[in-house]
Amino acid sequence: MLFPSVIMLLASVVFSVAPTFLPLYLESQGMHSAPLYFLTETAVLILIRFFGRKHIPSSDTYPKWLVVPLIVCFTLSPALLAISISTPVFVCSGLALSLLYPT
Repeated sequence: MLFPSVIMLLASVVFSVAPTFLPLYLESQGMHSAPLYFLTETAVLILIRFFGRKHIPSSDTYPKWLVVPLIVCFTLSPALLAISISTPVFVCSGLALSLLYPT
């Protein structure tokens, strides 16, 4: 029971820090794509939860085939966000948020 708790703790830390400091960082770099980040991430989150609600687990068990891609997506999205500010990164972040957090 410790492993899922650690995963959710890390997810909470990463996905709460990134939206907090991303607009400040983008503004200091002269970029104005923070609204695009929030819009894309939210759109992916809503679309995945709406259209994929039959496939998102909501019971006590989580399918093992879904855990590895989610952890990869969860790890890649902040790493890619540090390297590049682009739409695929925003989609990866929204995907990880929509499937990792319970509905």
